[in-house]
Amino acid sequence: GVRKEGGNFTDPHHPEEGPTNILVLQARPDALAKRMDMEIEDLLARQQAIDETLLEVRSRRPQPRLDDKSLTAWNGLMIAGFADGAMALGDERYLDAAEKAARGVLLTMRDGKGELLRTSRDGEAKTPAFLEDYAFFIKGLLALHRTNAASGRADLTYINAANDLTERAIAIFADESGALHDTRPDQSDLIVRTHSALDGALPSAISVMIHNYLDLYEFTKDEVHLRRVVEAMAPITSDMRATPVGTINSVRALYRLLVVDPMSSNIFGPAEAEAPGLAGGADPVRILAPGERLLLGPGQSKELPIRIEIAEGFHINANDPGVEGLVPLEVRVVGSGAVEVEVEYPAGEVYTGAAVPEGIGPLRVHSGAVELMLRLRRTDAPWSGTPIIEVTYQVCTDRECRAPRTAELDVAIDP
Repeated sequence: GVRKEGGNFTDPHHPEEGPTNILVLQARPDALAKRMDMEIEDLLARQQAIDETLLEVRSRRPQPRLDDKSLTAWNGLMIAGFADGAMALGDERYLDAAEKAARGVLLTMRDGKGELLRTSRDGEAKTPAFLEDYAFFIKGLLALHRTNAASGRADLTYINAANDLTERAIAIFADESGALHDTRPDQSDLIVRTHSALDGALPSAISVMIHNYLDLYEFTKDEVHLRRVVEAMAPITSDMRATPVGTINSVRALYRLLVVDPMSSNIFGPAEAEAPGLAGGADPVRILAPGERLLLGPGQSKELPIRIEIAEGFHINANDPGVEGLVPLEVRVVGSGAVEVEVEYPAGEVYTGAAVPEGIGPLRVHSGAVELMLRLRRTDAPWSGTPIIEVTYQVCTDRECRAPRTAELDVAIDP
């Protein structure tokens, strides 16, 4: 190396220590040997002796701490990598390693209630897991199940564990609409609960969880997992539209969903643009009805007006929207055969925004407010159950549509 007067390096983290000289090779070893008129073998032997002396001196200094903790999330990714590697290479050593790691996490990184813990060190696991831990570890379990099945090593341990942890993750991280959050609801050190779809050095936890739902559907054919895909994808569709490369794992999940269920393209996705005064995720639709109780005796029929108010910037589809695949406005009575309802639905106004491609439509919608007259009639069936008035609607903006919702009207129908 070359010693430079005044030093050739200053530690930016410890400028108070001043400049120093760091030894560096000035050329390739073969060039240095030629320059010093030495055989390359002699140069390498001399360099090794110097390195050993330097190491002995350096070992006397305080050593940096070793980050030797285990993370549930990172174990999940590695388990999936080992399982996929075993499948691709036909090498069961990788499958054995994946199973050993999965059993280790299941045995040592859960609390007394069976919920995952995030980190473990020196035999002590702690910190309630985040969505990232659940999503990545479930991904590993599903990959392990897939490879086990292909290898003839039938074992339901991992698919059962994946199902159990999926239900736990939904209970902890999903809100009532099915949207997933990155953090737990009881974290007092956070101002808001994020739901990031952006992929970085690691894929976003939400995108991995959506893929897990799709995997579970492929394994079980239970359509509840497809519904969960739609619900979890709904809050992030604007991010996917704005930055498809930055959310590539979610875009890949969307492609998988459309292959499995092409009609889902008409029902997924929330409108991220919000009306003035609307909190994030709030429903921009309010349904109002006069009174809280309606008496309906034998042979009687009564009218019940309702008003649907829609926040600025949003609209809902009319009862006959005119475009296939959209969910129409619909009112019905459920819970009893003793009451039926007839509705005269307004035609709605013709939508003139940019959301409908040319050649499709016209699309009819309601915006602002719409009033309906319900005609409730007592049928000849004996009174049974509890009749409930339900209103189904789908909220859209000029960019996209939310998943449809069904609201129960707060009106009791009594005999």
